[in-house]
Amino acid sequence: MRSASGWEVAAPIGRFVPHSFASTVKARLLTLGPDGRRLLGAAALLGRSFDWKLAAQSAGFDEPLTEELLQEALSAQLLAADGQQFSFRHALTREVIASELLPHERQTLAARCLDALREVSSEGDDFWQRGAELAEIAGQREQAAALLLAAGRTSLRRGTLETATAALARAADLARDQRTRADVFEALAEARSAAGDLPATQKAVHAALDELALLDAPRVRLGNARLPLARCAVTATHFDVALEELGKAQRIAEASGDRGLEARCQAVAAQLAMGEGRRDEAEMLAVHAAEIARETAQGEVVCEALEVAARCARTRDLEEADRIGWQAVQAAEEAYLPVWRVRGLYQLGVVEMFRTGSAKTLERARAEAERIGAVAIATSLDLEIAAALEAQHRLAEARATCGRCIEMSRLLHLRGVEAVAHAFIGVIDAEEGNRGAMEEAFERAMLLDGSNVELTGAMWADGRAIASLVAEDRTRARKELEQALSIFKSGKPSTDSVVPRLGAALLALVVAVDGGEPDFSAAAGVTQLNSQGAGYLAYAEAVLHGRKGDRERAAAAARRGDTALALMPFYRNLVRRIAAEAALCDHWGDPVAWLTEASQFFDQSGHDRIASACRALLRRAGVRMVRNTKATRTMPPPLRHAGVTRREAEVLALVAEGLSNRGIAERLFLSERTVEQHVASLKQKLAAQSRAQLAVHGAAGVAAGN
Repeated sequence: MRSASGWEVAAPIGRFVPHSFASTVKARLLTLGPDGRRLLGAAALLGRSFDWKLAAQSAGFDEPLTEELLQEALSAQLLAADGQQFSFRHALTREVIASELLPHERQTLAARCLDALREVSSEGDDFWQRGAELAEIAGQREQAAALLLAAGRTSLRRGTLETATAALARAADLARDQRTRADVFEALAEARSAAGDLPATQKAVHAALDELALLDAPRVRLGNARLPLARCAVTATHFDVALEELGKAQRIAEASGDRGLEARCQAVAAQLAMGEGRRDEAEMLAVHAAEIARETAQGEVVCEALEVAARCARTRDLEEADRIGWQAVQAAEEAYLPVWRVRGLYQLGVVEMFRTGSAKTLERARAEAERIGAVAIATSLDLEIAAALEAQHRLAEARATCGRCIEMSRLLHLRGVEAVAHAFIGVIDAEEGNRGAMEEAFERAMLLDGSNVELTGAMWADGRAIASLVAEDRTRARKELEQALSIFKSGKPSTDSVVPRLGAALLALVVAVDGGEPDFSAAAGVTQLNSQGAGYLAYAEAVLHGRKGDRERAAAAARRGDTALALMPFYRNLVRRIAAEAALCDHWGDPVAWLTEASQFFDQSGHDRIASACRALLRRAGVRMVRNTKATRTMPPPLRHAGVTRREAEVLALVAEGLSNRGIAERLFLSERTVEQHVASLKQKLAAQSRAQLAVHGAAGVAAGN
C-alpha cells in the first residue's frame, strides 16, 4: 500500500513455489496417507526443523506410529534426518505441505502445536516468536499479541531494535485488549525513540496515552509514557517538543513524589540542557539523576545520566570524561543494555578523537550500533567519524561518510545532524580549495539549522578561513576568523561551549605571526583539550616565545604542536607553513625542514599555491632548491606500502650510498637532528635493526625505482 512516506508492504510476501515443484511434493505426500499428511502438517507448523515428539503429540499419534510415518517421509524424500532431529529437505517443501492443510485442520493443529510447545518451554525467544505464529494461525489473537510483546521487550532490552519494532508493530495490529495495547504501544514508543524516529515515536506515544486514558491508568505511568518522545526530540534537536513533553512528566513527578519518575525526568532534563548549551545545569542534573537512579535500581537511567556527565566532563578534563565513560559502559554491561553500551563507547570514542584525532573507538561503536539496529546513534556517530577522517586528510572517506549520514538523517528527520553533515562537506570542499562548492554546502546547512551559533561560527572558521589560507590569502582568512569569533561570542562563553572552537585557536596563531597579541581566552575550555585546537595554540605560543628570544621554549612548544597534530598531515603542514615565517625571522625551531616537508606534501595534495609559498620562503631563507631524486619521484611499492614519505625516501637513498647523517643533512639542506629523526622513523617503518639493514632497503628501493 502507499503512504505519505512511500510504498509499504501491507502483508507478508510469500515465496513463489514453482508449479512443478509443488506438484512433486503433493504427489509424494499422497503416498503417506491421511496420518502421514497430518503428522507432516503439524511438523510444518512447528518449523523447517522440528522436534518429532512435539509433532507426534500435536498430531495425536503414539511413538511407534510416528516412527513408521517418519520413515515413510524419509523414503519419499520429504524429510532429512540428523540424529534425533528432523527437517524438511527444502523450505519450499514445508510451505507446500502447510498449504495442503484445510483451514479448520490448520487452526486445530496450530492450537495443539502451541500447547505442546508451551509444555516444553513457556519463555525464550524461540517460544515467543514461534508461539506467536502458531497462536495467530490458531485464531488466538490476544495470545499472539502477548507473545509478540514479550519477544519485542526482550529484543528492545538487547538493543536489536529492528526485531523489536517488527514484533511490537505486529502485536499492535493483533491486540484488542486495552491493557495489552497500552503495554505494546509503550514498548513500541521506546523502540522508536531509541531508533531516533521522531514521527513514529510521536505516533506510538500518543497511541499509548490514548490507551492509558481509557484504562484510567495511574498518573505516574502517564508521565513515564511521555519521556520516550522527550528523549527522541532532544536527539532530533526539536527542543520545543522535548521541553513540552518533559514539562508534563515533571509536573506529574512533583505531584506524585515518585522517585523513580523523578530520576527519569532529571536524566532527560540533563540531555535537554546539554542540547541547549546549558552545560553547568546539565552536569548538575545528570549527577543528581544518577544518584536517584542508583537508589531506585534503574540501570538504564544510570547510563543515561552518566552519558551526559561524561559529555560535560569532556569540556574540562578528558581523564574524568574517560573515567565516566567507562563507568557508563560497565553499568550497561551489568544491566545487559546493548544500546547504552554503544552510547558509552560513543563517549569514549569522542574522548579518544579529542586526544589524538583517531576514530578507532568511534568506528567500533558505529559497527556495534549498526549490528543492533540503533540507526540514529549510528547516524550521529557518522558525524564524529567524518570529522576525524577530514582532519586526517582522508577526504574521500569523509565525504562518503557525510553522504551516508545525510541520507539517514533525512529518513529519520534529524535536521540538526543533517545540517552538520552538510557543513562538514563544505569543510572538505574548503580543504580542497573549492570555494564555490563549499558555499553551496554551507547554504544547505543554514537552511536546516541557521540559528545554531556553533555551526555558523565553524563554517566561517573551519571552512571559509581555511579556503582563504589554501588560496594564500591570509588577510582574508584573518577577517573570516574574526567573524567566526564574533559569532561564537554571541552565544555561550568559550568555557561553556561543548564544541571545540577551532577557529579561535587558529586565529591566535595568525595574530601571533602577524605580530599581534592573541586572545587565548577565546580558545579556552574544550578547544584547548581538542588535539587540533591544542596544536594551533601550541604553535601560537611558540611564535610568542620566539619573538621574545626564548628559542628553547619556542622549539618545545612547536614540538607539542607537532605531537597534537600527528594524525592530521594537512593541518600540521599548514600550521608549519604559517609559523615558519616567524621562525625564520626570529631564528627558532626548524623552519627549513618544515617548509621542505610542507612543500612536498602540498605538491602531492594538489595545493599548488601553498607549495609555491613554501618554496618562496625557502629561497628567501637562502636555501638552494634541489630537484627531487628519482627515488622520490617514483616511490617503490614496498616503501610506499610501509608508509615511507617522499623525504624519507630521499634520506633512505642517501643512507644506501653510505652517507653519514651529517652528509645527508648537507646534501638535503636539513638539520642533522631532523635527519636523525628520519632515520629513526625509517627503522621503525621498515623493521630495520641497524643502519646496514636500512642501506639494504635503500638499495632495493633504488633498484625497484629504476
